[in-house]
Amino acid sequence: MQQAVLADQAVVKDAEKGEFGYPDNEIQDAEYTKLTVSQQVFEQCKQNILNGETTLQDLCDNGYEFTQEQYAELETLEKSES
Repeated sequence: MQQAVLADQAVVKDAEKGEFGYPDNEIQDAEYTKLTVSQQVFEQCKQNILNGETTLQDLCDNGYEFTQEQYAELETLEKSES
């Protein structure tokens, strides 16, 4: 019964040795690419900060991902407007 439970939905590698694989549950090396905003969206974010319509924190809280350079520029811009 134990073998049956282990083999359930598994890829049987060696039944006699009790080796089973679970490919749908294996963690593979994944490449994570941080999606950043386009230049057009970045320019709009800058304008919104200049107009006092939003803050850098609000943009980040709403899912905008900025490069380090973009973040630094927005941070500087926001500080100069304060």
